Amino acid sequence: YGQFGAVVETLPAGFSYVSVSDTGIRVTPTGQELRFTLFGETSFSYTVTASSTAGNYTFSGFLRDDQGVDYPIANSSIRVGAAAPPSGGRTSVTRNRAPMFDEGSSTTRSIAENSPSGTDVGDRVEADDRDGDKLTYTIRGADADSFTIGSKTGQISVGADTNLDYETTDTYSVTVRAQDPAGRKVNIAVTIAVINEDEAGTVSLTSGDPQVGTSLTASVTDPDGSVSSITWLWESSMDKTEWTAISGAMQATYTPVADDASNYLRATATYTDGEGDGKAAQAVSANAVPAAPVPTATPTPRPTPTATPTPAPTPRPTPMATPTPVPTPTATPAPTATPRPTPAATPRPTPAATPRPTPTATPAPTAAPTPRPTAVATPRPTAMATPAPTPRPTAMATPAPTPRPTATATPAPVPTPEEEGGISGWLIALIVVMVLVAIGIVSYVVIMIRQRSP
Repeated sequence: YGQFGAVVETLPAGFSYVSVSDTGIRVTPTGQELRFTLFGETSFSYTVTASSTAGNYTFSGFLRDDQGVDYPIANSSIRVGAAAPPSGGRTSVTRNRAPMFDEGSSTTRSIAENSPSGTDVGDRVEADDRDGDKLTYTIRGADADSFTIGSKTGQISVGADTNLDYETTDTYSVTVRAQDPAGRKVNIAVTIAVINEDEAGTVSLTSGDPQVGTSLTASVTDPDGSVSSITWLWESSMDKTEWTAISGAMQATYTPVADDASNYLRATATYTDGEGDGKAAQAVSANAVPAAPVPTATPTPRPTPTATPTPAPTPRPTPMATPTPVPTPTATPAPTATPRPTPAATPRPTPAATPRPTPTATPAPTAAPTPRPTAVATPRPTAMATPAPTPRPTAMATPAPTPRPTATATPAPVPTPEEEGGISGWLIALIVVMVLVAIGIVSYVVIMIRQRSP
């Protein structure tokens, strides 16, 4: 049976254990069941008291070797008294018994914290079936949902959604049941202890995008408990492979400077946690410190030259025709009784083209526009004959006839001493005649224009 053999024997009813002959082997009686272990012995004996009832009795049991293989105990019948065996030979009664756990009613297993799902929790929790039946294992109890068990092996494993954290839960309690095909079962309480491990701490930065002039703060946490005695070290690197310590940066907060541009930053914390001192953790910025932007010089605006306006040419004054001065006739006192007719709609012509007449001695005319002078040696001018009689336009008002002054109203001009050596009367008369001629010409022209107008 190898290095050792575990023996389990059940005494027949009415038999009781007395003692063992070899004091080097310990027998543990539990009711009718005896348990002991052999370490290389080829034989072993113990003493029992037989039943007082005559008959044939059978001892049952098995020996389990160091590989876990069971071997039934054979030739274990005994006869008590003189009772004859029943006809037909030897008889035996087989009794199906419940399985049993070698560890008794409770046991302990352990598992390291943070073990992943599927990790075995210690050794298998196995039961023995004294009848050699195949057993089925199930797990139940308060924390059964955190673990699984092999139905044929009794091996407990970490469940799929279980996070073993010693700082949160350090023990779990489950119950393992073994059952044979006949429905006989046995339970054992299993305490699963979580073994604490020294876990690494974590450093966090307030930002993964450090900026020049903006403070960056680091903090450290550790699953093993409170953190104390923290010292800090800040370093920089362009490629995250070679790091250079930043002089004077030994606090939790660091403000990047211009020299850190294009470099990554790393904060390292050395501290003490629940597992002891000398622990360290670090964090690296996700991005490098960006280079400060170079301000773009604002170009000085070049003044746009203002076009010198081309001076407008000074207009050459158009010489205006100098109007021929109209001689102002010397007004002759108008007769008192002669009204001055106002020619209606007849424009006053400008005698621009009229040549200056050569003055001749003419008596002064009256001031009326068409007065007929009397008592003048010069023949009285008549209305100028118009060429080709032209019908008078209807739109033109006909001037009222100028009343002819009576001979009595106009006194005969009497030469005065002033006229001697002054303007002679014949010159005045000539001027009056010329004025009348001009008026007649203008009137003719106006009439002709109106007739031709549509």
